[in-house]
Amino acid sequence: MKKELRGLTGLRFLAAFYVFVFHLDMPLRTPLTYLPWRVEAFIQQGRLGVTVFFVLSGFLLTYRYYTDFDSPTFKGIGYYAAFLFKRLARIYPVFIVGLLLCLGISFWQGTLPHLVIVLLSATFLQTYFPSVAMQWYDMGTWSVANEVFFYLLFPFVLPLLLRIRRPSTLIWLLALSILFSTALGALQLLRPQSLHYQLVYSFPPSRFPEFLAGMLGGLLLFRFRWQAPAWLAVALSFLTVSYLSVFGPLLSGTLVHNWLVVPTLLVLLNVLAQPKQSPLFKWVGSRPMEYLGRISYSFYIAQHPLVFLLDPLIRSGQLSPHDWRVAPLAFLVNLAGAVLLHELVEKKAHVLLLHYYRLYSTKNQYLTL
Repeated sequence: MKKELRGLTGLRFLAAFYVFVFHLDMPLRTPLTYLPWRVEAFIQQGRLGVTVFFVLSGFLLTYRYYTDFDSPTFKGIGYYAAFLFKRLARIYPVFIVGLLLCLGISFWQGTLPHLVIVLLSATFLQTYFPSVAMQWYDMGTWSVANEVFFYLLFPFVLPLLLRIRRPSTLIWLLALSILFSTALGALQLLRPQSLHYQLVYSFPPSRFPEFLAGMLGGLLLFRFRWQAPAWLAVALSFLTVSYLSVFGPLLSGTLVHNWLVVPTLLVLLNVLAQPKQSPLFKWVGSRPMEYLGRISYSFYIAQHPLVFLLDPLIRSGQLSPHDWRVAPLAFLVNLAGAVLLHELVEKKAHVLLLHYYRLYSTKNQYLTL
């Protein structure tokens, strides 16, 4: 196993928290209007927390697996099956527990979705149908379905990228992926009638350029040793936050901001992944942040049952959407739920599934983890 990049683990929680606060700050939920308006304007761009997940995922998977390819070719069906099983063993147990909790809450509230919606969501297929994408559980977990799509492609794409010998070629590909992603967002913004929002925002192929950008950024650091200075990460982060707090509310879209957001993320990931950490970023890889990063996926999933419970209370007037105490309380409840999901489901199920897979693979030698 390679050394864990603790700074990137801590960053995962910051991204999950950004999405969580964004989900709270909705007009029909608990709008955080008591915050300074520039701060709330930045929070309203919390969909970009998912962009962090996608870029970070490509970056981390490249770090973990690029040395497996002693030759830049597909490693065979056994490797592919093992890779997919290992990834699904990590994400599916918590995902399905969250789905079952939401199903139970929907049954209790008398708002059960159609069986087709449940089955599509449970199999990561709902997001491929724009007309029903982002409904019910998939309203927030569509990003997990996107990740599964990326996993399916990763073992094919990585060896192709490893055939590239010059970093300048990787930089050109990176620029093209960012340009394509931004152009797709701009097109949807300019022609919303002809381009379905879900076809751009939640459709897996539309978000693949962000994952690809993470892979390219990972290769530039881990293979070609391109290291960005810490001051550049600070400057770009400040510029991006300022830009989003001003222009975010004016440009209703997510991908349209990728021209700045993705390069900023890549520089930040580069700095956080370097062996010698700048004092400016050491806190991101601290022990508390590392643990929060470990439970970040459970934190992300736990918010959906919470929202299923919270929304009816607000609509019925039992909770005031403008009560400042609701957001901190919701955070604490979600954090407690994340700890329980991580400790009781995510960790235990992952170990158990890998154990049984290893037992099975001893009888089928081509299946090795």
